[in-house]
Amino acid sequence: MITQELNGNNRWKSFSSLSGEEIIFVLRKHWISLFYNFLILFLLTLFFIFLAFLIFFKILVSIPLLIASLGIICVMAAVGCIHTASDWYFHVYILTTRRLFEVYFSPLSTTLDNEILLDQVKCTEVDTRVNGFIDELLQVGDIILTFDRPTHQHEFVLSSIEGPHHIAEILNKSLLQIHTIESGHEQKIWIKPQDRKAKFIFIDEIKRGRE
Repeated sequence: MITQELNGNNRWKSFSSLSGEEIIFVLRKHWISLFYNFLILFLLTLFFIFLAFLIFFKILVSIPLLIASLGIICVMAAVGCIHTASDWYFHVYILTTRRLFEVYFSPLSTTLDNEILLDQVKCTEVDTRVNGFIDELLQVGDIILTFDRPTHQHEFVLSSIEGPHHIAEILNKSLLQIHTIESGHEQKIWIKPQDRKAKFIFIDEIKRGRE
């Protein structure tokens, strides 16, 4: 979700490394995706606990082995929870005036993945996708951006985003402004606003990337 805390934090300024680049927004996945992962871990932990009781209490009948196995299961579950929470917290999507990219970062390392240079985009399609009743109720969904490059098409997916329709509108306005600045004149855009789930399609000719 977009929050003032994310946008106002100075840590994100280090990601605007290109000349004249400014951060427009920073997105993190909705907490429901973290909840689903925790639920899976919880169910797996219950399964292995049941399996341990079945083996060391009913079949082999060894209390020390049962206690040891339960301890190992609890430690592994705790490590899994910490790893899952870290992956969620340290995974963000960043839109700047020059790029769109996702980042996996930690105090020790940073991985830049799926980077799109916006001044090299020729055609952009922005679509939203909401899966299931719970996601619809919580207003959570995916945003799919299709970039038509000179040699191939490329999709950039922002998954499990809060308010995907609202974020799609922000992307529409931001990309329009970026493309207008890059080309030096107002871009022609065709939008299909039939309903909240409709596709927004940009068709624009812009100059190639900076020399």
